[in-house]
Amino acid sequence: DSLTGLHPVPGGNGILALAEQNGVVVVFDPTRPLASRFTALDIQASVLDTDTGEKGLHSIAFAPDFGPSGGYLYVMYSIQG
Repeated sequence: DSLTGLHPVPGGNGILALAEQNGVVVVFDPTRPLASRFTALDIQASVLDTDTGEKGLHSIAFAPDFGPSGGYLYVMYSIQG
């Protein structure tokens, strides 16, 4: 699927979050093998995903207090139905 965002994870020491149009957010460390990546969020069942237009997962944003002890990840997406 299409990439909709690439964001540094606050307090993550270089760890990045990759948002995909299909509703998946993958977290990874660019200095480590890709096998170390993991799915942090999977909302594919809720996201209206097509390969065309402004549909699917649009963007993500981390709350200012996001970190190892908590905080929120905000998502903006088009819903099914």
